[in-house]
Amino acid sequence: MRPGFAAETALLNLLAFSDRDTEASYDSVLAFVAEVAEDMGWTTTDGGERRAPSDSDVAWSLFDIRQVWEACDLVAFQRSWRDRRFTLTEVGKAAALSYLRRVIRVVDAGHSR
Repeated sequence: MRPGFAAETALLNLLAFSDRDTEASYDSVLAFVAEVAEDMGWTTTDGGERRAPSDSDVAWSLFDIRQVWEACDLVAFQRSWRDRRFTLTEVGKAAALSYLRRVIRVVDAGHSR
């Protein structure tokens, strides 16, 4: 799975939670991204066999970008390591919306050719 796809889908999910002023469990975000990836036909290989991505695959895809999000204070984690929950910070919301608007413009420009 392309890390950019995982990150964009996770951002959409986190934005939905931030609109309701609630925090998302990390596991629910992973499950959401895995479900969307499967619905869109993304696959991964496991021992040479193709299969739908798992929550673990999504976690690996998000690992590097999550480190950047944390370092730039775009997300805030709460609770314990075993029950991780996170939200977008105010800066994170603005950055996510700006990034997603740019992605939409790029996609729209590509379709208008």
